[in-house]
Amino acid sequence: MPICTACIKKKLPASSAPEADPSACFSDYELKRNLNRDLALLGQERDDPKAKERIAQKHALRVVNAKIPIPDMRVEYENPRP
Repeated sequence: MPICTACIKKKLPASSAPEADPSACFSDYELKRNLNRDLALLGQERDDPKAKERIAQKHALRVVNAKIPIPDMRVEYENPRP
């Protein structure tokens, strides 16, 4: 579950994204949990490069050297401020 917007605003400096408001923040733990769950559902297909690429794209990630690197934190933003 993403951290609430109020928590994000406290942790992020105002200059990090002045043109948009953060809507969600995901830790590496949450990203890994969701990614590994989807990879486990693949079963035998887990080592298939095309299947791994599909799962990575679903989570807005990329496959690099047959692995999916996971960022420490992902901050998602709402539409830009008017």
